[in-house]
Amino acid sequence: MRPNLDSSGRVMRTATSICYVAEPKRVREVSLIGTSDFGFWSDFLKPERLVPVRYGDAAQVVVVAAELGYLGIRFTEVSFSVRAVPTEERGQEGMRLLHAFTSSRVFAWCERAMFATPYTCAECQVSVQRPLSARVTATGGFVFRAEMSPLARAASRAVDETWEGPVFLPPRSAADGIRLFFGRLSGHTTAYPFLSGDSVSLDGSTAGGVLRPLVDSGFSAMEWLVRADATHGKSKTYRRTDVFAP
Repeated sequence: MRPNLDSSGRVMRTATSICYVAEPKRVREVSLIGTSDFGFWSDFLKPERLVPVRYGDAAQVVVVAAELGYLGIRFTEVSFSVRAVPTEERGQEGMRLLHAFTSSRVFAWCERAMFATPYTCAECQVSVQRPLSARVTATGGFVFRAEMSPLARAASRAVDETWEGPVFLPPRSAADGIRLFFGRLSGHTTAYPFLSGDSVSLDGSTAGGVLRPLVDSGFSAMEWLVRADATHGKSKTYRRTDVFAP
């Protein structure tokens, strides 16, 4: 099904059905949820007419590491986003994608050329077996590393969960405007607290410095999420003006 459109061809803000052009299943996924400075992201996102979602006194960062298959190719990708809402419609909570890495050179090119998404080819790894882990290594050294310690811990919850919403993309130029796609993550989710023995490291100087904002905003991890059999969905890319009223 196509998104619901109004008489001018704009996607209605109350759309309940989105056409996902890619919907891989049996995805092995580890996500890391963390916090960072709310004021930093308020200033960072203000020119894009986005507001960070408040979690207590902080903004919320989401790192998703996933091993998946599409069109017969198996690959791993790791994405970094900040939860945000557009100023046009506060009810449409979504993500602002900072950057993503994929182990497939072909899909990195397709993402940039066909979907206007900021992808870089890099060595990506993820393990859904405890202790959980995720890594990104690019030319010049490591970019991101998160490892769960072998310390025993109880799950804080284990339920079926689905996240669905707009994913805002970095503007390629002022003239081009902001683009977005709709994403969905679903599956049985087990959550674990991030303990003092766990580790997470970011290098803001490698890969062209794309993760420097996470370093500068004081990213701090607080929770692990693992989905050993997830489904991911991704729509085509839209211009923001075709989705949200100015």
